[in-house]
Amino acid sequence: MNHVHLRRRQLLPNGAPLDVIESVEQVEVERDLPPTFFLTAGHLIHRKGIDVVIASLQEAKRRGVRLYLVVAGDGPERETLERQSRDQGVSGQVTFLGNQSQRQVLALMKSCLGFVLASRAEGMPLVIAEAMACGKTVVASQVDGVPEIVQDGVTGVLVPPDDPIALASGLIKVHSDEVFRCSLAERGKEWAYREYNWEVIANRYLDLINQCSEGR
Repeated sequence: MNHVHLRRRQLLPNGAPLDVIESVEQVEVERDLPPTFFLTAGHLIHRKGIDVVIASLQEAKRRGVRLYLVVAGDGPERETLERQSRDQGVSGQVTFLGNQSQRQVLALMKSCLGFVLASRAEGMPLVIAEAMACGKTVVASQVDGVPEIVQDGVTGVLVPPDDPIALASGLIKVHSDEVFRCSLAERGKEWAYREYNWEVIANRYLDLINQCSEGR
């Protein structure tokens, strides 16, 4: 039996739809949304940590900062999350849009102040790279494969999972410090276009195939 020996582990993500991203304009968002808002997108389940984001809005409000959140997606937790936003006094700061098409989500990304992913567990979520490619700062949980995409303080902001106080601090920093926000967004966009370009990823697959062939 032939054996294949790879010299090192390689993570090969899917590419981001850069051509679609470039064709989308933020004016395609035709809803009455806050002038500045953070966006989160995904299936509304416990693992995604939307409840943590809502709790972070309450914490920011306690500190005197009013942040707005737009939620793109639907799922079994929606009613619970809507009730939480009312109970915590931030229902006027949270907009639930329900399921959106890929193009609608990308238009929302281009319109938002920043993208937030507060998941309790993740793989290597492509949605983060998409937000970066849209030129937006990402605030995300430091879990699983997320640090493979977001470099804290360089291409985005990482916070501990399940920690609304830390998340509030990260969101407030991005909200209030334009220089910081734009710097991270610029570097994140450069990184996304370099690392999530399909041509680059295809070449990496070819390199991996060649390594496998050489190891036989």
